[in-house]
Amino acid sequence: MNNLQSLDFLAQANLISLSCLILTENKLTVINDNIFHFLPALTYLDVTENHLTCDCSNSGFLVWALSSVHTLVHVGPGNRCMYPISKKGTMLLDMDLNSCWMDTSFLCCVSTTGLVLLTVLGAFSSHFLSWRLVYAYYYLATSRYNTRRRKGSEVYRYDAFISYNVRDEAWVNGEMLPALEAERDWRLCLHHRDFQPGRAGWLAGLVAD
Repeated sequence: MNNLQSLDFLAQANLISLSCLILTENKLTVINDNIFHFLPALTYLDVTENHLTCDCSNSGFLVWALSSVHTLVHVGPGNRCMYPISKKGTMLLDMDLNSCWMDTSFLCCVSTTGLVLLTVLGAFSSHFLSWRLVYAYYYLATSRYNTRRRKGSEVYRYDAFISYNVRDEAWVNGEMLPALEAERDWRLCLHHRDFQPGRAGWLAGLVAD
């Protein structure tokens, strides 16, 4: 009995010729099966009378112990579960290892499916709904702006200055202005309608007196 709580020291011990390892009556709770890769000559391992945890943290060690053809592993009847509490007193070798692989596989399946769905949804939205998303963004932004403008003090005479090509003047006057000024209650500045001759700079007309 050496009160060992971990076998990680074996990775640097250079015990390549060790064939028999007795670890009875220690304080081992979790055994990392990768440690035994550093013991290529090991043919017998005894881990009886240790309080090994009966959960998936020991699943790798149990699989190795039950399947190894090179090393005889003696777990023994003395190794009964101490943790978790729901399994206290049961035999370590009776632990259901399938639940560990099922949990991992299920999580991987859910994660992969979710990632694929998000990728497909993002590609679909970007290709077919990009302009709708942009419109929705600006619609919400202007709605918030209107709300703040109604609550706050009015500093500016106009909400926006409209710059357009003369060839679009009919559309601006016939469609855009009614839609924004009449329906949205915006105050727009158009140079031919709202610029005041003689004012010092065109920006002067945008600021409320």
